[in-house]
Amino acid sequence: MTSANEAKKLIEKDLKPADILLFSPCKDLESQLIAKLTDSKVSHSAMIYLETNELTEEAPPCATKSPLKERLTDDYKGDVYDRTIHVMRLTDEWKKKHDVKDLDAVLSIATGYMSDEVPYSNYNFYTLGVYMIFRKLIPKDQLSGLTRLLQIATVEIIKFLDKKAYKDVHPFVCSQYVFNCYYTGDEETFKYALQLDPSVLGNSLLRELMTIGDAPVQALRTQNEKLQDMKVRLEKELEAVSSDLLTEEGKLQYANDFIDAINKNSQKQSLALNIQDKDHEAFVKAAHDFFEVFVKAFDLQGIEKTGTPLEKMYAFQEYFVTPNDLFENMTNLEYIGILDNDEIRK
Repeated sequence: MTSANEAKKLIEKDLKPADILLFSPCKDLESQLIAKLTDSKVSHSAMIYLETNELTEEAPPCATKSPLKERLTDDYKGDVYDRTIHVMRLTDEWKKKHDVKDLDAVLSIATGYMSDEVPYSNYNFYTLGVYMIFRKLIPKDQLSGLTRLLQIATVEIIKFLDKKAYKDVHPFVCSQYVFNCYYTGDEETFKYALQLDPSVLGNSLLRELMTIGDAPVQALRTQNEKLQDMKVRLEKELEAVSSDLLTEEGKLQYANDFIDAINKNSQKQSLALNIQDKDHEAFVKAAHDFFEVFVKAFDLQGIEKTGTPLEKMYAFQEYFVTPNDLFENMTNLEYIGILDNDEIRK
């Protein structure tokens, strides 16, 4: 199978509908942050649509389609530059085994999302970021930083719940859009569903939180707290650290600096939580605030109905699919090559 290190240059005639496109990072902070969070050379995903000269994607403000030629370049503060665009496709082995003749069902889902104008979600960006950090090993001296990031994400979700603007439509970020187009293409057999390698879900911090149990945590937290009261409390705690954590630019810069600090740390030992430790206690409370609000936002009542918010989130891990997962961690996708931007422009 072709690898990214020996990439074939692809022109339009090499592409097929529903091919997955994975873009190298932009120069803006959010794109760079996604690449850092996922330790990846890609930060955005899209799909070839009904014709090979058009793509569909989830990007601000909502799911849409556009000519492929228009998405080959970006403009950052007047600097126009090409992006490297990698192409992934369902393996022939998977298609043969599951009798996949075409991907019309996947594209039909995309058409529906675009028709509904499913919005791009800033709060999903933060929840995805928090989850990706849970995949990393967090040294004790960085735990208070993770606590603040959890608080930021929780405030963002509460803002979403306040708006109640999306009715029954859940907003996506780009990789969730692609994953869900494939996942819901056939709800009886899921024969199009992308298969995330189970090994990437092995997660020390989530499991560590589950070992504490719900009762000790509930004893640490304010009972029956209304969402607005929680939001006010968290914003006060964040402002006490820095008022910059209440601005969009400040949140992104904080997350960027935090990820840099984690990535530079060479410690490889997983963190054992002890709620008798002040920093550990604050982290556990912030984590359970986040899980509780996350469950409300996504209405996870159908997943492990008797479970705690943490258990429901743990069962829902496949929701947190990143561009890098589409690039490296799907067992039924194969690497096809990279787009030859110059040839496609002709």
